[in-house]
Amino acid sequence: MTKREVITAMLSDVAVNGNADYVAYLENEIKLLDKKNARAKSAPKKADQFIDAVYGALTGDPQLIADIADKVGISAAKATARLNKLVADGKAVKGSVKVGKAKKVTYCLG
Repeated sequence: MTKREVITAMLSDVAVNGNADYVAYLENEIKLLDKKNARAKSAPKKADQFIDAVYGALTGDPQLIADIADKVGISAAKATARLNKLVADGKAVKGSVKVGKAKKVTYCLG
C-alpha cells in the first residue's frame, strides 16, 4: 500500500473527517506528494550524462575499467554503470583478462 493510498483511506474514515485539523494535514500531505512527483518527472536523467564520453573512450582493444574511467575523468563505479548500459545496448563487449592471480573485467567496442 502506498502512502497516497493510506492517506486517501484515512480521509474516507468518519473519525478523521470529523476533525478539521486531521483533514487539513492529510490534504497537505497529498499536495506534497503531488509536488514531489512533479519534480521527479521533470528532472533530467543524469545517468546518461557521461555515456557518450565513455563510448568515445572505447577502442577495439580490450581496456580495463580503471583505464576507461581515467580517460573520461570519472570514477570506476560511474564508468562501470555506463559500460554495462553500452553492453546491454550492443555497443560494447564485456570480457575478462587475467592480471596476476586476479581476473579483471575489460570492455571494448562491440
